[in-house]
Amino acid sequence: MKRFSPYLREGLNVHVRSNSRLGRMIRWALNKWLKRICETLGVPVVEVWGNHDGITVKVNSKMFVGEATPRGSILTPVEEYERLMDLGKCEVKIYEVIGASPADEKNAAMYWILNVKGRPYNWMAYPRLLWKSMFFDLSYSKIEWLKKIGDKVAGWEWADWCTEGFQNAWMFIKNVLQTGNPTPLTVEQIAGEVPRRAGKVTMLRDVTDIFIVSTIKKGVIA
Repeated sequence: MKRFSPYLREGLNVHVRSNSRLGRMIRWALNKWLKRICETLGVPVVEVWGNHDGITVKVNSKMFVGEATPRGSILTPVEEYERLMDLGKCEVKIYEVIGASPADEKNAAMYWILNVKGRPYNWMAYPRLLWKSMFFDLSYSKIEWLKKIGDKVAGWEWADWCTEGFQNAWMFIKNVLQTGNPTPLTVEQIAGEVPRRAGKVTMLRDVTDIFIVSTIKKGVIA
């Protein structure tokens, strides 16, 4: 059994690999994108691990995962993710922002609660992100008007998708994901786990072993 540590901090990235059909479809699209990056850089092709992101936040001394879902940006108790891990429905990694202070982490979590929580899901971003995954990232176009389209945040400005919510929570503290259109692939790139284009720096560190622990049930170590 996997459990979140009682020492889990606010403001951390919760990176999820779900076993749902939607999770597999998202990873399939992201892998198309990553394969193109690997081939462009001339490095071995690897695959993305996760398909969803959230941020740890605390409300009334209780820890939650703040996340964008089809129901909007909501607070999910960490116990729900423990249940899903126990059922084999998902796996979870935890990343911290390198160089962030405890105050930075709390401020990012508070920003999410005050400014992201309750916002609708950014469904309108999907066509742009799917195009980016399947064909070409317009941000790298040499045609100026196409590049401007690529640099513009996808979809509705008043809504968020999962990784966008994490990025927005940190944006006024540190530009952690270094793009206006971040995805779960971006998280792994900024953690230095998969290839990325030049100009990006590593700003996330995997701290899963610290904040997700195995427990013993009926004499068996999970």
